[in-house]
Parts: sequence; C-alpha cells; structure tokens
Amino acid sequence: MAVLSALGLRGRGWVPNTKISPPEYSTRSPASVEDPTSLESPSRLENDFYRARLQVWDDRQKQRRAARTSLHEEELTWMSTVQDARFALLVSPETGFDTWGIETSVAEILPGWHTGRHIHGEEAIYVIGGRGLIAVDGIRYDICPGTTVGVPYGAEHQLFNTGSDTLSYLSATAYPLERYLGLYRLEQVEECGRSATIPHLPVSKDGYDKKGRRIRLLWEEAFYRDGSVGLRAWLEARIRGGVDLRQRHVGSAPGARNKAARLASGIGHHSAWVQLMGGPRKMDFSNRLALISGFLIDDPGAHSGRHAHMEAIIYVLNGHGHSVVDGEKIPWRPGSSLHVQGPQVQHQHFNTGSEPAFMLRVASGLRPYIERSVKEVFPFLWFEAQGRGSEKSAGH
Repeated sequence: MAVLSALGLRGRGWVPNTKISPPEYSTRSPASVEDPTSLESPSRLENDFYRARLQVWDDRQKQRRAARTSLHEEELTWMSTVQDARFALLVSPETGFDTWGIETSVAEILPGWHTGRHIHGEEAIYVIGGRGLIAVDGIRYDICPGTTVGVPYGAEHQLFNTGSDTLSYLSATAYPLERYLGLYRLEQVEECGRSATIPHLPVSKDGYDKKGRRIRLLWEEAFYRDGSVGLRAWLEARIRGGVDLRQRHVGSAPGARNKAARLASGIGHHSAWVQLMGGPRKMDFSNRLALISGFLIDDPGAHSGRHAHMEAIIYVLNGHGHSVVDGEKIPWRPGSSLHVQGPQVQHQHFNTGSEPAFMLRVASGLRPYIERSVKEVFPFLWFEAQGRGSEKSAGH
C-alpha cells in the first residue's frame, strides 16, 4: 500500500488485485489430446520441436566457427549502384560474416559528385577522408574527416562531395536485423551522379535537427579518455585470473560493492578511447540499432587488456598489428575489418607497428539491453589490463 501511495498509482486507479479472480481455463477435449504413451513412436520423434531446440546452441556454434572473422582492403569487391558510384560491403552476410544483424560498408564519392537520395532504416556514418555535406530531411550538415553522422530511421538523406579530394566514408546499418523484423523498406528518390549545383538548404550550425536529435558530431566535439586512468588502482588491487563484473554490486545494502570488480570496470583497457556514438546519452544521437561507438587507440608496441563481451565489429583506420580472438591470431592493417562474434568471446589487440593504432568500433545498439538480460550467464569479463609486450608477456 505504501508503494502504491509513493508512486501515485492509487490516484491513477491502480489498486492491489483483490477484486477479481483469475480466469478459469477450459481445457480441450481429452479426445483431441495425443496419447502420452506414444512418446517413442517414429512420428512423434520426427516432429519433436523440443529435441530440435536442444540442438540449437551446438548448431549455432558450428555456424559461427564456419563464418568469416576478418576482411582486408585488397579483398573488397567494389561495385557501382544507383546509390553509390563506388561501394563495397565489409562485414555483411553477403561477404560471409555471421552478425547480430549489423553490416558495414565503405563508399567513395568523386569530386563534383553526389550519392543517390534515398530513405531506409537507421544508418551511422564515419567520414574517413574528404569534405562535403549531407542533407538529412532537408537540412544541410557540413562534414569533414573525423565527422560522425547518425541518420534516423526513415529520414531522407544524400551526400555531396564539395571538396577537391575523394570523399570516403564508412557506413553501418541494421539492414539484416530490420529485414528480419519486417521493418526494412528502401525507397530511391534520386540516383547518384555529377552535381550540377549544390542544393540551397537550411544549414545546421550545431549538428542537431529540428526535433533536437544530433545528426552530426565533429571530431573536436567527441569525448576523449586516457586509458591510464585507474591503472594504478588496478595494480594495487592485485587482481589475478579475471574479474566477473557481475560482482560490481553485491550485498543487500545500497552501494555495497566488490572493490576489485569496481576497479576493473573503471580501468581503460586501451591506451586511449574516443567516444563517438557511445558514452553519455549516446551523444544525443537517436540511433538505437546501428552505432559507431568510438575509437579504440593503442600506442606502438602496446596491447589492449584481454577481455570478453558481446559482439563488436572493428574497422582499422591506422596502424599494423594483430588480434587474438577466441584463440585465433588475426593480422590487421589499415582497411581491415574484424568481427568479434560473441557472446563472451575472449580477445586482445596487439599494436606491433611504429604508429598508434586507431580501430573504429561498430556495435548493435541492442547490445546494452541484451547484456543486462543475460549478464548472469554471459558477464562482461576482464582478464588483465592494457600494457606492452607480446602474447606471452601479456598472459597468453
């Protein structure tokens, strides 16, 4: 009763359910129920959906092991479509990857050209090089290298190259997921081609649209974090053998915590991190399905902390090295894509080059919600901090 009063529910008509009884269920006629003694009949076994479900997990693991885990720039198949004059799929079902419903691609726009104008589901864009603009629902947003764009579901959009160099960008969409849900619809309004003129449109100065949603995030507006934050506390805690982040909050008292797990959750497992569509309030982007969450940055000779979590897609923009994903050593270089399948796949990244490694991370916006639901079985695990050295010195 006190809870109802505190929440103001009684004033809205909600009271404890003592007024009515649960409905009675009218069972089917016994004649329509199959004889339970016939469980071992061949017809019963052939149509036993439950036996099939018992096999689902093992079958799924075989499917994942058979799927692709990396793709390099020289392996791309470039194509021309009515939307893009030069386009290539990266991590996608069509290229052999098995994802949660996210796919990535790259596209290039020559100077003086524009993409087609179309409408579809969510899209996240990161500008790799060149300058131009993107028109989203009749508003102009200027873009340059390092710009992140979030195209809301169902928004009409088109890109223009307004510079003297090729405009190249990475795109992340939830096409496979939206198709599975019956939500994907593609409408082509205009085809790609040379730009006779640049459209005169209202210009967004702050990157937001009229509904208060962020559409564009400039590089200097992103959040940066030094990965050394919390490192001393990590070492002082003398954590060994992995940390179960389910133990961050334990006990019945509010705020009761396990110190080691709390410290582990706060440490940076890369040399640095740049938040794009991740972090606080997702930087006001409306995207919920396809996110370009940010950059993982590792110094020359450094390695990330070994950890395990749900699916992530990585695109390397700078640096040379390799990753160890579920025991598989995967080399990477600029233009490489990696797929960390999940759930809870152990992995670690090693920068073996002479310059910082910049790895752009793409993830499903469903991931945080799924992680909360399954964390008792598949927690986010940390096994060690970021540092320097090879696999052997890093604990493998």
